[in-house]
Amino acid sequence: MLIINMSSSASSITKREKVEVLPLNPPGNNTYSFKRGNPIVNFQIASQDKLLLGSTLRLNGTIQVQTSAGVLVNNNDNKGGGATEVRINERVGVHSCLNQITFSNANNQTIEQVRQYGRYLATVLPLTHSAPDFNTNLQMKSLNSNKNILTGNLINNNAQFSMPIMTGFLNAGMPIPLGLNGVNGINLQFELAPDNFVLSGGNASDGTGAEYLLKDLSITYDLLVPDAKGVAAMASGGSGMMAYNSIQHLYSVINSSENTQSFNIGTANTLGIFHNFIPTTEINNYASDSLSTNPLQNSAGGGAFSAAQLQEVDFIKAGVKYPLNYTIDNRTGAENNTPSTQVERNLINSVKPFNKSNHILMGNTTNLSKPDAIFFKLNQDVGGHRQTDQDSAFGVGIAFDNLSKQGVNYKNSNYAVRLKSTLDGLSPNAMYSYVISKNTLMWSPQGLQVVS
Repeated sequence: MLIINMSSSASSITKREKVEVLPLNPPGNNTYSFKRGNPIVNFQIASQDKLLLGSTLRLNGTIQVQTSAGVLVNNNDNKGGGATEVRINERVGVHSCLNQITFSNANNQTIEQVRQYGRYLATVLPLTHSAPDFNTNLQMKSLNSNKNILTGNLINNNAQFSMPIMTGFLNAGMPIPLGLNGVNGINLQFELAPDNFVLSGGNASDGTGAEYLLKDLSITYDLLVPDAKGVAAMASGGSGMMAYNSIQHLYSVINSSENTQSFNIGTANTLGIFHNFIPTTEINNYASDSLSTNPLQNSAGGGAFSAAQLQEVDFIKAGVKYPLNYTIDNRTGAENNTPSTQVERNLINSVKPFNKSNHILMGNTTNLSKPDAIFFKLNQDVGGHRQTDQDSAFGVGIAFDNLSKQGVNYKNSNYAVRLKSTLDGLSPNAMYSYVISKNTLMWSPQGLQVVS
């Protein structure tokens, strides 16, 4: 039997409930669509004397991808009769449909808000999951895969999903009290991403543009029901706290070969930060995958791009190199098309401690476009194939405190990153930055307070 501590008194859990909740704002046809003017989905988890297991929460529904004529797509001519190519990013899957996620309580006090959620996962998922992960457990939840051709086939028909929400608040590792002696209920809002951000492919821009529809949405989760002593403690309106890792998004644009970006992070317990990049002209563009994480790009004209070499990286705190007191020199790797070892190691470490990295998609195939075809003997009837798409999982990142997990104080000092590259000054690249910091959520009869 699980024992929990509430208001300094130990209480036991009597049972575990499984709950499904429908949206508060269902459209007439129960279909949510950015293009059709229904881009907001609201759910409410009522205030009650129970505990939410945040890691069990799932967003469930059906995704339908169709052309502007209302016809289901036919990627890879999988159904015959001629291909209609409209796809979603294979590594992010249905998560790509979510642009922003906001948690608040019954008093509309914000607990956590994650912006540009799709591009956050575009880096995190390849750094924490291997090719078999993408094709098994992730695919069954949110239609991910390690090859675009596979996800293309999955969305040729209406496809169901049941995906976890990968935010810090829900994955803090402790039950969330929902009563007055807790967060006092949870309002959960999903803001959908534009169709031309989620979809791309040869036929995506035909007519007025392809669209995706999310149907029959619900959330499911598990609740822990305490005994009478625990219920009394949760209803007492006392105080308490919980710690979780929050995700803050910052957007900027870089265009010059020598560039230093400075940010006022404003967090006291900063654990790490990472950046991913995309040419600004490829964002919200049916002709491009808005969730790609390629190296810095120079425009080659006509919508084509060529990689700009990343030569040096510095991380700076209040004008001083920190936490590395040296410049990462990447010129050898950039010039010889060999692994950018130090850049990639620090990027991995910013998301998950490098010494605990045991599942990863990043490698020579993805970041260097090296072949990984498997060839069989000529007398066998199985041909060669590539294991993963050669799409880069590029980024720049740094961990500040993977030892004590308390983080570094950036309340009164700026964070800056210096990037020296071969950008030509004519090719603006968007830089999506994600700050991971430790927050403390405190509750009392006066309400909630988030200390970051």
